[in-house]
Amino acid sequence: LRAQLLPHIGMAELQVAFRRARRLRGHEEQTARQLRGSIRDREEALRVVQRDGRMLRFATDELRDDRDLALVAVRQSAYAIQWVSENLRSDREIVLTAAKQKGIALEWAGTELRSDPEIVLEAVKENGEMLWCAAKELRADRAIVLVAVRQRGSALNFASEVLRLDRTLVLEAVKQDGEVLRDVSSGLRADREVVLAAVAQNADAMMWADTALVEDRAFVLEALRRNGQALEFTSEVLRADREVVLTAVCQTGDALQWASEALQGEEAVVHEAVLQSGNALQFASETLRGNRDLVLGAVLQCGDALQFASAGLSADRNLVLEAVRQEGAALQWAAEGLKGDREVVQESVRHCGEALQFGSVALRGDRDLVMDAVRENGYAMRFTAPELRAERQFVLEALQQCASGAVADVLEAVSWELCTDPELDLEAWRREDFEGLTRNALGMDCEVARANPFAVRGSSARVCSVSEVVWKDTGLHCRASIGLSGMEVSGVFPDSATWGDLGRWLRQQQEGDGCYIHMVFHSHDRPVSPFDAHNPLMDIASEFAEASARAAPATATPAASAAASTLELAAVRAASRSRSPARGHERDRADCAALLANGPQHPPIGVLRFSADRVLVALPIEASRSRSR
Repeated sequence: LRAQLLPHIGMAELQVAFRRARRLRGHEEQTARQLRGSIRDREEALRVVQRDGRMLRFATDELRDDRDLALVAVRQSAYAIQWVSENLRSDREIVLTAAKQKGIALEWAGTELRSDPEIVLEAVKENGEMLWCAAKELRADRAIVLVAVRQRGSALNFASEVLRLDRTLVLEAVKQDGEVLRDVSSGLRADREVVLAAVAQNADAMMWADTALVEDRAFVLEALRRNGQALEFTSEVLRADREVVLTAVCQTGDALQWASEALQGEEAVVHEAVLQSGNALQFASETLRGNRDLVLGAVLQCGDALQFASAGLSADRNLVLEAVRQEGAALQWAAEGLKGDREVVQESVRHCGEALQFGSVALRGDRDLVMDAVRENGYAMRFTAPELRAERQFVLEALQQCASGAVADVLEAVSWELCTDPELDLEAWRREDFEGLTRNALGMDCEVARANPFAVRGSSARVCSVSEVVWKDTGLHCRASIGLSGMEVSGVFPDSATWGDLGRWLRQQQEGDGCYIHMVFHSHDRPVSPFDAHNPLMDIASEFAEASARAAPATATPAASAAASTLELAAVRAASRSRSPARGHERDRADCAALLANGPQHPPIGVLRFSADRVLVALPIEASRSRSR
C-alpha cells in the first residue's frame, strides 16, 4: 500500500495518514471495550439483536450464554457468533445457521464441529477459503474441495497434498484465480489447457507457465486472444512480432505498452489499440500523438485520453468538445484558451459538475453555467465565484444534489449567514450521513440510528439540559433548557416514557426530526448515551427527588448557573487567513458572557465535556465560518 501511494503523495503525508488510521482503529476498540457488558436486561438485548445481531458483543457474559438469544443474533448477523459464549460455539444449530450466511463463521466454531461435513460444506459454499478451518480429513474430501475451489480458486492451497495434484481440481481452481498456477506442480504448469485457463483469468499466470510454452509462438497467440496483457511476459522477439502484438492490442488496448518501440510507432497497431482503450494513446510514439485521427478515435473511446495528445491538438476546439462529452473532467487537459470558452465549459459541467474548477475565473461567476454544475454535483459549489456562494438558491441546490459525505465541504464554501439559514441548516442535517456515523461508532443499523435522538459523544449536536423531572398524578412533568441561551420548555409524559421519548420531544422543539441532540440531566455528570434511549424516565424522577431533598430550596435557572460558572471556550479560530487571528482568552470569555446573557444567535458547534458545574464547548463567533469544523 505504501509503494502504491508514495508516488502520489509525500512520505510525510503518508505517515500522517497511517497514524490517523491506527489511532481511529484504536479508538473503536477502546469504545467497544468500554461498552462491553452495558446491555444487562434480556428483553432489551433481544430487542437490540433483532435489529443488529452484532450488538450481542455489548451484552453481559450471562446473556451471551443464553442459547435462544444467541440464535436470534446469528440469524440476524452471522458475525454475532464470535461474541457468543465458548459453550454455544459448540452448538450445532447455532454454528450451522451462521455458516449458511457467512463462511467465516467456521473460524469461531468449536473444534468438533469443524469435522462436521454439512457445516464445512455450507461454509465453503459461501467462502471457499474457509477450507483452512476444516478438519484434516475433510480437506482430503474431494467433493468438499471441489465446491471450495469453484467458489474461490485459492482454496486449493488448503487441500491435501494428493488433491493439489488432481488435474480437474487444479483446472477449476485456475478458472477462479489464475495466480493459483504459481503453487501447482511443474507438470501442471506445462499443461496447455490449465495454463490457458489461468492466463484468461489473470495475465500474471503467464510468468509461472513452463518456459517451453512461453516460447511457443502458436501457444502465445492463443493465450493473447484470451488476455492481451500476457504480452508483458513473452520474449522480446515475440513483442516485436507484428501479428503477435496486433493480437494482443485487439484484445486489450493497454497491451501496447509491452510492444517494441518500432510497433508503438506504427499507425495501424496504435489505431487498433486506441479503439479498445483510449488511454493506450500514452504508449504511442510522439509523432502519432500528434495525429488528429488517432487522437479523435482515442477521445471518443475515453475523454481523458486528451491528456496524452500533443500540445497543438489540446487546443483543437472540436476535439476538446468531443473529449468533454465523453468525460467532463477532461476539460483540465484542454488548452488555457478553451477553458474560457463558455460552450466548452458548459458541456463539461453538464457531465461532471466538479469540472467547474478547471474553467476560467470569469465563467465560475456565470449564473446559468454554475447552476448546471451544482445540479450535476453539489460539490461544485466549492469552485464557484464568491458572490454566488452567498446566494441562497445556489446553496440549496448544491445541498440537495451533493453526496451525504460532502455536505460539510459545501457548507465550508458558502457564507456564514447562509450556514445559519434554518431551511438550509435542516437540509444539511438531512443530507449528512449521521446514520453512518452512529452505525460505525456504535454498531447500530440505520433504523436504530434514525429513531435514536441522542448524538454520539464527540460529534456536533445541540445541547438540551434537563433541569427537572417530577412525577405527579397527571404524569411525569419535565422541564429543560435548549442551548446556552437557556430557552425553557416543559412537557408532560406518561409514566411509561423513556429517555428516548424525552429526547425526541426536545429535538422537535428546536428544528424538527432532522438532527441529533446532546441531552444531559442535572443529576448526572455526563451526556446521555445512545444506549440509554430505552431507560425509563421514571428512574430519573426518583433521582431528582433525592437531589431536591438534599439541595437548598432556592436554585438558579440552568442559564444563570451556566453564566455564573467558569466556562472555557475552545477551538475558536479565524477561518480565513484574510481575517484577523483568534482573539485572546479574556476576549473569548467576554464573548461567552455576552452570548449567555443575550442568547446565542447560533447553536454550539460541539460539546467536549460535561460536569456538574462546567461545560467545555466550541461556539461560532464572527471569525468562524465553518460550522462543520
